[in-house]
Amino acid sequence: MAAGAGAARNERDYRVSHLLGKEVFDPAGIDFGRIQDIVIDMSDGDVRYAIISLNGDTALDQIRYYAIPARAFTLRNNNRLVMSVNNGAWRERSFPSDRWPDLRNPGYWSEVDHLSGFPAVQPTDAYFAHRASQVIGKKVQNVEGQALGVLRDIVIDMGAAKVRYAALDSEPGLARSGELFRFPISSFMFREDRQGNLMIAQPLVLDVEPVMLMSMQGFMSDRWPGVDEPGSRPVRNSRHGGGNSLGTS
Repeated sequence: MAAGAGAARNERDYRVSHLLGKEVFDPAGIDFGRIQDIVIDMSDGDVRYAIISLNGDTALDQIRYYAIPARAFTLRNNNRLVMSVNNGAWRERSFPSDRWPDLRNPGYWSEVDHLSGFPAVQPTDAYFAHRASQVIGKKVQNVEGQALGVLRDIVIDMGAAKVRYAALDSEPGLARSGELFRFPISSFMFREDRQGNLMIAQPLVLDVEPVMLMSMQGFMSDRWPGVDEPGSRPVRNSRHGGGNSLGTS
């Protein structure tokens, strides 16, 4: 993630698109896997799990994935992502790469936490758990259905296991070419159908008027700022107080 000249760079922060495919090391420095996806909670910005594949599994007929709590990872000074799990029990809950477990099944994910040695209380509402790779690249509209752009990427702090911000790439004409805007991940919503089901295939909703983007300070796509840089915190829209679903009438 490139920062502007003289900008502070938090070495724990990553664009998710750059994290996918990144090597995973054990504490002894052995490269044993790759990051395949990140599971985030869009209601509070928690980075819940990293989904990894193992190098030795590439020869298998069917690639299997392993869910590891984000708290098991540290980013070392040499920019290596190190997974610290004291036992191999986490391997017991692998799944085929094309058949993911239900992200809203607390029983499965509680077992993942336990087997990994990082027991935790599952969220009371896992409704907002999503694969980051399926959120990045989605079209974004405002509540009235006007096109705002595309969610270009998500920046996460691996050390704190938190989403720093999501970057909106605005529609042509709403900002300078190549300019992006930072918003909390909780600002983006999915529409719901009349039965209360999330309409995942539909564009995300951001409660912002197009004219507002024209007055906001953004950043250029080749100069992603470090989140510790003064003035680089996400812009918060006072009209939207969180939550990630919008019911249809």
